Amino acid sequence: MFFVLALAACTTEPIGCTDLYAYSVTATVTSTSGEALSGVAGTYTVDGGAEQACEPWVSGDVLVCGGETAGHFVVTVTAEGHEPATQEVDVEADECHVIGEALEVALEPTVPDCTTEEVPSVEVRLSSDGGGPLTNAWAGWGDPAADMEPVLCDPAGEENVFHCAYEREGDIEIVAGADNHATEFAVVTVTADECHVITETVAIELSEYDCLQ
Repeated sequence: MFFVLALAACTTEPIGCTDLYAYSVTATVTSTSGEALSGVAGTYTVDGGAEQACEPWVSGDVLVCGGETAGHFVVTVTAEGHEPATQEVDVEADECHVIGEALEVALEPTVPDCTTEEVPSVEVRLSSDGGGPLTNAWAGWGDPAADMEPVLCDPAGEENVFHCAYEREGDIEIVAGADNHATEFAVVTVTADECHVITETVAIELSEYDCLQ
């Protein structure tokens, strides 16, 4: 009877494993702002080993990290304009393959390190069409959609150069003049980045009178 039981124990059928290649970790990456991500990339280590690169999978915001490797994974994900994020997970294996783990990684947009300086919206550079020097040159600015008196611009520290309308976006009307020259006008559209306006430079050539009035 003992022989029969022992023989039966030796006839256990082997487990039929597939040829499937199982990824260890799949990371789906999003932004907390809801915007689409670009430049998504990731790295990982297993049990404190060497850093390795994750690979894109299906779409640019899904990464796969490691294949048929079990252990303690530390996954770091990056994307343009966002702070890096790191998550850890333990990956186990059965008799055939690793049991893949899925991560949801939400990246925080990078907060710009803005300075406290006030940036001029427009830099005005004046010259004379006669080629000579300007006397008592000045520049002012206003909102073309508003009924307002022009606000004088500040001298920029360079002759005949003025800074106007600090940290103001949109359309800005520039008016400028000098002794014995006609007054000239220009409209400039100013945009901004995450921190400040992007200064627009406008060169205005003032028309010299043919004779003194």
